[in-house]
Parts: sequence; C-alpha cells; structure tokens
Amino acid sequence: MLLPVSHFLHKFDVLTPRFRRPRYRERLAFRRIFTYNVMCTLTTQFLTSFTAGIFNVIFYSYLSSNVWDPQGMIKTLKSPLRFSGGIGLSPTEVGLVMALLGGVGIAMQILFYPSVNDRFGTIRAWRVFLYCFPVALAICPFLSLVPSTTPPPSGKKGVKIWLAIGFVTTLWTTGRTFVNPGSTILMNNCSPHPSVLGTIHGIGQSANSAAKTIGPTLGGWLYGLGLSHGMVGLAFWVLAFMSVCTITASNWVREGDGHEIRLEGDDEAEAEAEAENRALGLR
Repeated sequence: MLLPVSHFLHKFDVLTPRFRRPRYRERLAFRRIFTYNVMCTLTTQFLTSFTAGIFNVIFYSYLSSNVWDPQGMIKTLKSPLRFSGGIGLSPTEVGLVMALLGGVGIAMQILFYPSVNDRFGTIRAWRVFLYCFPVALAICPFLSLVPSTTPPPSGKKGVKIWLAIGFVTTLWTTGRTFVNPGSTILMNNCSPHPSVLGTIHGIGQSANSAAKTIGPTLGGWLYGLGLSHGMVGLAFWVLAFMSVCTITASNWVREGDGHEIRLEGDDEAEAEAEAENRALGLR
C-alpha cells in the first residue's frame, strides 16, 4: 500500500522542528511605509528597470536596422556623433546575439555572482556594477562604424563586428547579472517593518511594471527620431545619461535590516520567538 506524501512530510516536521519567527501584533500604517530609504530604493529600481526595458527594445531593433554608408554620411554630417544605420543582422543572427546574452548571464550568475557578492557585499557590488550600463550604452551605437567584410547596404560581416558585439553584450550582461539580484535584496531589506514586507514587494513590482510599460514606448520613439535625423545613437546616449542619474541616486540608498521602525510589542514578540527557539534547541 502506497502512503501519501503528506505522511512522510508530517514525520519530517516532527523530527525537524521549524524555526519560530516573531509574530508581530502591530502592523505599520501605510502612510509610514515611505521612508527616505524606501523612496531612494524605489527610485533607483524604477530607473534601472526603465533603462533595461528600453535597451531590450532598441538594441534588437538596432541590430536588424539597415546598414548605411558611413563615407557618404561623413560628407554631409559634420558632427562626429551624427552617424546612422544599424548592423543589418538577419533574424537568425539576432537570435544568436540573444542566446549570447542569455548564455553569458547564466554563466556569470553561477560562476561569479556568489563569490563577488560575498567578497564585496550586496550594496557595494550593486553600486560598482551599475557603471557597466552607461559605458555599454555609450559605446553601443559605434558598432555602426566597425568595418565589415561586406560593403553596405549588406549586413555587417566579419570577425571585428562580432567581437565588438560580444564586448558590448558581455558588458551589459555583466551589469545586469550583478545589479538585478542586488536590487531585489535591497528592496527586501529596505522594508521599514516586517509587517509591510509584502506591501513593499508589491510597490516594487508595480514600479517595475510601470517602468517596463512606459520605457519601450518612449525608447522606440527616441530610436526612430534618431534614425530620422541621422543620429542612431540618440536613444542610447539618453539612456546612458539616465544610467548616470541612477548611479548618482544609488549613493543615497543604504542596505536596511527590514526593521527600521519599531512598534509597540515588537520586543515582546521577538523575545517570545527566541524563547521558543531556545526550547527547541534551535538557538
């Protein structure tokens, strides 16, 4: 006779007592949730999601945009920043770049993130790797000027262009790999009281959703505006400026402990939980 899984889970619970967490009786009022640290953390998270949402749209559009002849444009456009045209990659090649982004991200997440986070700490690593974004965004449009083995308007080919694409995507993915988990941890720790942790997560997710809704629309418009005025880098450079603003705002964020505000009865609840855990041999 086969026994249900719950039978074994029940025995496991009996043999391994669970760690008792404090049961807080008071809930922090909604109007007190938005502390200075919560607002700074939400602002940086919104800006980071906004930048990433736009980049994901314009970068793949840029890769598949038609190649223009730089020599012909230099004669008519005097500014060194006024050049246009994309890379002209085929759908298969764009898919390869997407796979490269994913593969590099997975490798870094598994091989490097744990050790770097342990060595430097969450907030320090988060601040340092935010610098990857403006650098990647600033140099990305210059892929249009990388020499190709085929003349325009054919899509760019050759080792040089793929090395350049690999460098930009690796730089962007490095920042994303270390910044995204750090943002989640900092959002969790900025909660002013354990009773509103779920509310803080909900507000953070709402900010992310708003950024990812507004960002692609604005990014597509900026990218089209840049192409029409012979400046394909316009959207990328605006994003680079926004990334610099995010770096500035990150200096005001601090890593909280999830219990910035103390309410009446918190000390008693923690003392009761500690006594229960001590009785169970968990402390």
